[in-house]
Amino acid sequence: MNRLRLFIILYLLGGIFICAKAYDFCFENSDGIPIYYNDVSINEFLPEVEVAYTSSRYTGELTIPEKVGNYTVIGIGERAFDHHDGLVTINLPNTLQYIGSYAFRDCFSLENVNMNEKLTEIRYQSFYRCIGLKNVHITASIVGNNAFDYCTNLKEVVFSNNVNDVGSWAFNDSKNIKTIVFEEGKGEVYL
Repeated sequence: MNRLRLFIILYLLGGIFICAKAYDFCFENSDGIPIYYNDVSINEFLPEVEVAYTSSRYTGELTIPEKVGNYTVIGIGERAFDHHDGLVTINLPNTLQYIGSYAFRDCFSLENVNMNEKLTEIRYQSFYRCIGLKNVHITASIVGNNAFDYCTNLKEVVFSNNVNDVGSWAFNDSKNIKTIVFEEGKGEVYL
């Protein structure tokens, strides 16, 4: 009986630790809402971070800063803003290099994503079910599989000249797309 209790307690504690989000430090954004960051520096001379998550649900406009302290913000981490259904506009910094998997999944009200030319990768299902998106100008060189899956109100997609690879089913079930424009570049799109 004692072994069973111990097992149950350890199982429950393990579940708590598995569900917890990890982060290295926190800074308040310009609007006073805390955003948590992970240190992804490859050495001490290039201090870099990715956005890990925020404990508050963002509504309206979100501007990710280029720097927090001495750190340059280079990424949006996996599931960082997952289910922030009141988020309408995202302004990404010029330093941003990647958007992680599921980063903005189920942000149903998201209408505007302002990307920069240094963005290199939009990963798997980054914008899954962002049904508020109507048009998007993609500056990333790599668009992951299913990146804009189920963006059912998406009507226009413009790829900048940086595009090299658009993953399989990148726009799966985004059935209302009327226009896809490649400014320059190469690749294939599977709708």
